[in-house]
Amino acid sequence: MFNIFIQLGLFGTSITAVFLSQRKNPDVRKWASIAGLISEPFWIYASRDQWGMLAVACIYTLIWAESFYRVWIKKDV
Repeated sequence: MFNIFIQLGLFGTSITAVFLSQRKNPDVRKWASIAGLISEPFWIYASRDQWGMLAVACIYTLIWAESFYRVWIKKDV
């Protein structure tokens, strides 16, 4: 049951992040970094036994964090 939760969380938040990142409206697009950051714990948990995928998930976390900082804190849109 827990694995289903992880897989649904991974799928839902990841697809949402990619979808939002491609919107033309900057007020909608800025939410992509939040959805992306929410997705990362699911990715990290799901890839815990696969070091290559885990490394990619950690790098994506840094990228989403930088995007969050740029859009929400620095307000560099």
